[in-house]
Amino acid sequence: MPWDDIPDSNVFQTGSYQVIGVELKEIFAANGKLMYSMDVAIADHPKTAMYTNMHYFENFVVGSDDDPEATVQGTWAQSFGAKRLKQLIAAAQIAEKADMDKIMASFPQTQFGINLLHFNEPEKDRDGNPNQYAGQERNKLNSFWKIGEREPEIEPKKAVPGAVKPAVAPTAPPLAPVVGVAPAIPVAASPLAIPTPAAMQPTPVAPPVAPAAPAAPAPPVVPVPPAVAPAVAPAAPGAVQMLPCNLCGQQIEATQFATHINACMEAQAAKTVAAAK
Repeated sequence: MPWDDIPDSNVFQTGSYQVIGVELKEIFAANGKLMYSMDVAIADHPKTAMYTNMHYFENFVVGSDDDPEATVQGTWAQSFGAKRLKQLIAAAQIAEKADMDKIMASFPQTQFGINLLHFNEPEKDRDGNPNQYAGQERNKLNSFWKIGEREPEIEPKKAVPGAVKPAVAPTAPPLAPVVGVAPAIPVAASPLAIPTPAAMQPTPVAPPVAPAAPAAPAPPVVPVPPAVAPAVAPAAPGAVQMLPCNLCGQQIEATQFATHINACMEAQAAKTVAAAK
């Protein structure tokens, strides 16, 4: 199967093609107008090999609204289809120039060239109305040429007009910091945690800017001062040594100081949590 040599459709690419006449016949259109229908086959040529033996059809309308059967000489003179038909007869080098019956009989096996344009149907018709055939591929016959005047040639395919590249989602910009909102205050993992002396120093915080709908402020965390045993001079032999508690201010026997200070710290912490609530 010669995959790359098989056309995707019966529509030809824009280019010049050498053709062989198959049939030229007289018919009438649906509206009753006289016209001539041409059938040609693409001749074998290296430049157009992929289209060899494919057929191209074209109609030449001669009749008019006032003279559908083209019985008046002036109708032929004014008809665009008649002018194209004359160009066809000249390019095919048919000797007969007057008798259409003889011209049609002489047409088969004649050789000549045609120039075709590939296009897509527009979104709207000439009157600006929606085109029911919008987007469909078509061919338009531009002109004829005699054998020897030029060589067959196919133009490279072009992008379809109006094609839109797929949209790429833009990368979200980095979030800017919210101006005027105070940073969150870290909460201690446990109310019994004892901060270091350096942590006891308050950190100045800029006053927050009042938002439109202020939220309830988070309860402040009140640090518990560390229990530090004061330096006390050694007592006289036999005397009971007393130590002051820097939390409650009481004098506590040295042997009971550790137990007291733990109980006092728990009581102070409980009061701090209750006050925060």
